[in-house]
Amino acid sequence: MATCPGFALAGLAAIPAARHAGLRLPRDSMQSRHLAGRVAPSIPRPPACAGQRKHTTAATTIAEAGTPAQRRTQPPHASSIELLRQFRSDMAASRTEAAIRVYEGLRDQIRFRDADLNAAGMPLQGELRRFHLKARQAAARMGAEERPAAYRAIVHAICDMRRLGMRIGATETAARIYAHRCLGNYVEAVDVWREGVTKWCADAGSAPGSSPNAGSVKYMFPQAHHDALGAAVALKCAGLVREVYYTAVRAMDISHQMSAGTPSQHLHARRAPLFWSLFPAGSREMHRQAQALDSGSLLAEAPGGSGVGSSGAERAWDPARLGSSFLAHVYEDARRWAGADCRLLSRIVQVLIRALFAEGRREPAVQMYIDLRNVAERERPGSRRAQGPTVTREILCEVVGGLCRHSRPGEAHQLLVGAGRGHRGYHAWNSYFDGLANRIRQRPGGWQPAASPAEGLDRLRQAIGEMEVIDGLAPDAVTRSIWLRACFRAGDWQLGERYFRANIDAVGCDAVCWDTLIRGMLGSGHAAAQRAGWQQIDALARQPTAGSLAVDRRLVETVLRHALQHLTAWYEPAYTPDGEIVDRVFRWVEARLSLERRSTFAVVIAAQIRAGRLRSALELYHSMRSHGLWPQVAINCMVAEALAAGGPAMAAQQAGEALAFVEANVPPQHYGPVFLALLKIAVQHKNYDDVWAIIDRHYPLARPGVPFPDARMYQAALRATCDHGDFAQHRRLLDRLRDHLDLVGDQIPTHSVRMAQVYSYFRRQQQNGAGTRPR
Repeated sequence: MATCPGFALAGLAAIPAARHAGLRLPRDSMQSRHLAGRVAPSIPRPPACAGQRKHTTAATTIAEAGTPAQRRTQPPHASSIELLRQFRSDMAASRTEAAIRVYEGLRDQIRFRDADLNAAGMPLQGELRRFHLKARQAAARMGAEERPAAYRAIVHAICDMRRLGMRIGATETAARIYAHRCLGNYVEAVDVWREGVTKWCADAGSAPGSSPNAGSVKYMFPQAHHDALGAAVALKCAGLVREVYYTAVRAMDISHQMSAGTPSQHLHARRAPLFWSLFPAGSREMHRQAQALDSGSLLAEAPGGSGVGSSGAERAWDPARLGSSFLAHVYEDARRWAGADCRLLSRIVQVLIRALFAEGRREPAVQMYIDLRNVAERERPGSRRAQGPTVTREILCEVVGGLCRHSRPGEAHQLLVGAGRGHRGYHAWNSYFDGLANRIRQRPGGWQPAASPAEGLDRLRQAIGEMEVIDGLAPDAVTRSIWLRACFRAGDWQLGERYFRANIDAVGCDAVCWDTLIRGMLGSGHAAAQRAGWQQIDALARQPTAGSLAVDRRLVETVLRHALQHLTAWYEPAYTPDGEIVDRVFRWVEARLSLERRSTFAVVIAAQIRAGRLRSALELYHSMRSHGLWPQVAINCMVAEALAAGGPAMAAQQAGEALAFVEANVPPQHYGPVFLALLKIAVQHKNYDDVWAIIDRHYPLARPGVPFPDARMYQAALRATCDHGDFAQHRRLLDRLRDHLDLVGDQIPTHSVRMAQVYSYFRRQQQNGAGTRPR
């Protein structure tokens, strides 16, 4: 029977009782009466990446295919002929879903038997070209679970077309890029697009009348550029996004020159999606990714750490990271090619203003907003507006929030009040309130308030009242959460509690307000505040859950996360609740836990690791996979670090257990951040045997298109050895990076550029003497 998070909560409920008794909790407790005997069965290894080809070597290929003489004398297999006939029958009857299932079995049998195809007299050339087109049409009608099989069939069919010597044109290139992107193989999608652009440019520059070869691409559809740019955005690598964008724009310019007879409005309609690919928020692709977040079948996280922070957590894509200069070029291109799309231009201006504020360029950002507002004021009501960006609520929010972050609340208030009422709203006012709340700061020493926190609270209270007077808007959940956060930042937790109690009917079970309240009160250093926080949680667990007080599952996770953080903290809290309250709260949480969310498992696994219950965390990890939820990279990093954490005297057995766990449970797209976490632990304790065991683990490639170690692993190891003064190991690592660059070359430009930058930086330090003697 698989273990669910609820069984682990009761074991953690015993922690307060142990603290009351003065007992010291074991750091690596392996017993749990609620988890004994409930170890999940062995779970199959998750797919390395949806649609990834089977890893083969020369030995396995020869063993499966036989010698050339054997292949010539082998008769066609009866099962292969029967499957081939069934495949052609399904294609003739337009049974595409059935043909997809038959094709996968057929492909496994004839993959290494090219002679069988000709000997049987049943060529696949015509069928394959029609098959991948119908498979894409069928994918649009399939459900989320069956759709990846159709995309994999598209990729396999086009690969078989190339193997049979068929011409791969623009249609096949665009279909392959689209399929890789939908499968989450973003690196492969960018590589296929780059290969197609290279062949297309070579074919476009060939002599007129020359016959194209089997690998030439005589045209590039705009959709191929859109999908490639979307894949680059999904990798969250700003440099790659800029590279793909500039190349795509140049390629589309050449296509425009070659198709001079096409109406301009058609070309503009084709180019608009290219610019929208830079801003995926709210698009159909992001909605699909959000739905597939808890499933490992549709979406794979960014490989190689390109979209993963140093802590191992996935970070969201912010287009402002592309820089203001790049976004200014995008704005000019959009005005030239998609000037009729005012919504697109406004979106670009919004992100451009955000990038200017992030770079510290406050004056150009404010001036851009003022210019847009002046243009809107000069227009007469009812007149037809010229094409161009318009002032939107989102742009006003960016300006107000940016000015508050730059310590200009007065200017932000002036622009907010001077804006039109149609542009103001909850978002703009809350941006202003958030800026005022962030100006209320604490002293680093503790919860003592700043010089005059009352002034900040009074100013925020006046601003909230001003919103009610000017626009007639009552505070919403976000406004209330900002006020609560301001109270806690000012050190007046009693004021925040009184406000929450007075507005409990309006707040209800809103997860945002409860999250702010619980985090602020349990995170306080006062015993009275922590006691009041547990009383609020207990009151929530006691109240009925009917009608308007229906409990949201996010609220359940909020209560669970903060309660476990308080009970399993490394430090001794000022107040520890009694066992009755803890049991009641955990029973309330357990009755409402959702086993369909990865975040629920992540909260409990993190708590088990903090409490030293490593075996319980591993059982929950396998239980999570038994429910069909593939752990995200943050959970994989957390468990691997817990397995390897042994201090300076980390035994070889612990290091081996951590590496074995990674090999058995972690998919290759997570190798970068997970092995980076293990590498940092080994380098920190100068365990260079473990360091080289990690580096040599999958050298030189973790999977096709992804080098191992990656640039971040080399950078962490080189920086640590330099700081420790281990210059012999530093030079050895630098030599390995140089040899790795020679192996990678230009085949993987997405990663090789960053690796070359790391090598150049540390090589320059070594030449200057930083890598040969202590600092």
